[in-house]
Amino acid sequence: MFSHSEQKETIIISLGMLCDLNHMATGGEFIKLGTQTGKLQDGAKLGPDEVTHSLPSILPWDIKLQAGAITPAEFRTAILDILKLKNVTDAEFDKAWNAMQGDVKKISVRLEELKKQNPSANIVLVSATSQIHVKNIFDTLQPNSELNEEKASNPTLLQGIPLYVSYLSTAFKANPINKSLVEEVFNQRRLQANKTIIIINPESNTYTDVKKRDEANAASVKHWAKQSGICVIERQNKESVFDAIANFRILQTARSELGLQI
Repeated sequence: MFSHSEQKETIIISLGMLCDLNHMATGGEFIKLGTQTGKLQDGAKLGPDEVTHSLPSILPWDIKLQAGAITPAEFRTAILDILKLKNVTDAEFDKAWNAMQGDVKKISVRLEELKKQNPSANIVLVSATSQIHVKNIFDTLQPNSELNEEKASNPTLLQGIPLYVSYLSTAFKANPINKSLVEEVFNQRRLQANKTIIIINPESNTYTDVKKRDEANAASVKHWAKQSGICVIERQNKESVFDAIANFRILQTARSELGLQI
């Protein structure tokens, strides 16, 4: 697809960093649909946390969906069985599952801000995610997108920015960790290590099972990038993507003036 190396600086960033992720919102929506799974033994009121994050059996199914190993229909059936829910439509399930994404329209604003902040760089989005989440984003921001077609392939464009998703990635399906997707993007676009920047979250402020997965993913990307000579920006908790990039630029300029390597 790409016949020559991209000469401009390329910033690889996870689409999830542009969302206001809130996993408990999904737990709350499943409660509204009637789930009783996760109810506390002392009879206390069921909370979103118990639904969404005390069920480690959900995570393997989510990873399978992200890898394209199962269909959304198979995923819905499995999760509804785990949550002991019946008579739930696909639309109701998807609304609940997508609640964790927050206000999707904010992604559009943040993408434009990224473009303005980095006018001389190529921005590439990656996302270890599922058809359900991505369809929600495109249906909201970019209806009738080719990504929703049966013959979709990586990358597609979201507001003019290339987006690579895990469920369309051969590498991720073979080894479902974020490094697989990022490395595939790097190789497919024939990027130069010294002109590539990857932004990662070294720490996750989510819940136990997801936290372990997120932090392991970040560590694997960081290890591969450093071995490959690729610059990594480690975004800290509560630090926006824009602040992370701005702080890196300040450091980049200072080190350059001192004649040091970035």
